[in-house]
Amino acid sequence: MRSDNLYFLLAQATTYLERALQQSLKNWDLTATQYYVLDGIAKEPFRHSAHYCALLHFDPGCFTRVLDKLEVRGLIARDRNDTDRRLVRVRLLSAGVQLHAEARSAIDAAQAKSLAQLSVSEVDDLQSLIIRFRGSLKASIE
Repeated sequence: MRSDNLYFLLAQATTYLERALQQSLKNWDLTATQYYVLDGIAKEPFRHSAHYCALLHFDPGCFTRVLDKLEVRGLIARDRNDTDRRLVRVRLLSAGVQLHAEARSAIDAAQAKSLAQLSVSEVDDLQSLIIRFRGSLKASIE
């Protein structure tokens, strides 16, 4: 077994991933957090804001501030429920759909570049191991 601390290695890798993501998003003046929100909405459209907040593991206050910024930029819209104003559905506007697609392409290119030294089999193995590890971590804290 290697002597490197796995948590430390993963934290370092996450730091590099975040930097690469930020570099990929700079042309759109978009933060990684804002992209995560856009991506969540694009993948599961017309859900309540509480759903996205839970899906992305965001603090509700932080999530609301991110939505505020995206709404001001004309990327998303929030639709309040007529009978219960606490329920707010979120949707991408056409500018948000376009920006998400463009940013997604840049992120995919950055990901391909960062994984270029690994074989397809190694990338598959890495993804499988990360998914299993994530599940194990989640189970250990619940």
